[in-house]
Amino acid sequence: MHSIVPIIMALGAIAFFTGLFVLGRFGMQQAKEVKILGKEYKLWLFTITTIGSGVFLIMLSVLIHQHVPYTPDTDQTQLHQAGKSDFELELILSGIKSDAMTSYLKQFQQEYQNASRNGDKSTTELLLLELQFRLRSELEEQGYDPVQIEKEVSRVMALLQPKPKK
Repeated sequence: MHSIVPIIMALGAIAFFTGLFVLGRFGMQQAKEVKILGKEYKLWLFTITTIGSGVFLIMLSVLIHQHVPYTPDTDQTQLHQAGKSDFELELILSGIKSDAMTSYLKQFQQEYQNASRNGDKSTTELLLLELQFRLRSELEEQGYDPVQIEKEVSRVMALLQPKPKK
């Protein structure tokens, strides 16, 4: 959805409800003219203008959403998600202080990005399996219990595996 669509819709709703409010308030008082910001307007003209412009803006936002193609800037969303994933990954792997594991993770990230960029599904799956094995063995060496090892490995894999698109 375009970022302008909710803004236009909100302005339309504000105009529409302003027109209804003025009609209800001054209609009950049976006033013929409305004084807003020092200027006098005929009640029926002001009501039709505000309600009509509100409906027009709402319909415009719907039409923009339907007929104007929109492709979000995927670079920004991927950078934000990658930064968030990197931060969460750092938190999870903060217990592993091995230099060999740190260098392996950097190598894994490069190879995984290359394989996923090339669309090589079998290589990405093999890389994930290798990472699972290395994580398990590293955590076993550090004395984690098997239940905790599986929890940590599943958390890391949940971060690294691509989420299905809706």
